[in-house]
Amino acid sequence: MKSVRYLDNEPYDGELTWRFMGLEELSIGNIPNLERLSREEGEEMFLSMSCFQIDRCPKLILPLLVSMKHLKVSNCSWVTLKSILNLTSLLCSLTIYRFANLQELPHDMFNDINTLEELAIEFCPKLKCLPEGIYQNCWHLKRITITGCKTLNSLSQSFQDIISLQSLVLQDFPKLNAFPYGLNHISSLTNLSMSGISFIGYYTYTCKASHKLGALPEALQHLPSLKSMTIECFLELSSIGIFYISTSSLPGWVGNLAPLQELHLKGCPDLLSIPTSIQQLTNLEKLTIYDCPQLDKQYEKEVGADWHKIAHVPNVYVGPDRR
Repeated sequence: MKSVRYLDNEPYDGELTWRFMGLEELSIGNIPNLERLSREEGEEMFLSMSCFQIDRCPKLILPLLVSMKHLKVSNCSWVTLKSILNLTSLLCSLTIYRFANLQELPHDMFNDINTLEELAIEFCPKLKCLPEGIYQNCWHLKRITITGCKTLNSLSQSFQDIISLQSLVLQDFPKLNAFPYGLNHISSLTNLSMSGISFIGYYTYTCKASHKLGALPEALQHLPSLKSMTIECFLELSSIGIFYISTSSLPGWVGNLAPLQELHLKGCPDLLSIPTSIQQLTNLEKLTIYDCPQLDKQYEKEVGADWHKIAHVPNVYVGPDRR
């Protein structure tokens, strides 16, 4: 496939155009010199294509795809990412996956795509930051997942522009030194998951705590819709400040998260206590504390010294991960 520059790879004919017009889903991979989908591309060529997966096609430039809703781009190049600008504003979900050398995203890649609802950036180990203002037109963005971006140190300060965000999932982000300004403006956020799971390659990971989480952002206490929060596999979980200090407790303001219904603490070996303010969470329905050995006896059902702090929660599990 090394010589293929176009998918048709033959002179243009009307029959091929007709076939492309009815195409709804397309997955292509390992075509290193592919430049375009067709020798003669036009708005009428891919009228029905709504789902497209691209893998290892570093020279491909995306054409105008008027019906495109779901796009996954893997192991490609800056050239391909930049051409996302060619898509129309129907795009709902975008996954950027396994870009080994990607250090930054095109700052204007979402300028004309204001229908985006899901964004996943996974296993881009050299990605250092997200461009300022990248979210300014993402009014409908509901879910963000960032996984295995080991050098990422900033999530962009334009988080306050994501007025519809419902879910934020962060995994394996050891260099992230601060959460973005404006996090407290995301009134629609219902799910927050932060995991220090360390991925080894793309498909395996270790659940052993290997990252430090300096502190939970204080802005979280002002989120009016947060219903589920997961904190997983962190060392030295701190209660205050933004640096890696060793006060191994959740912050007292956790009690201000009045809408919270589920709280999951997993694999945090240095976590020594849960603040008394958790008793203020009268809507809390489920509390799981997996593999936090310092808490096992302290919060053992009905006999632990601090069991009274969490006795009001209907569904509680404290102990080893039983999944």
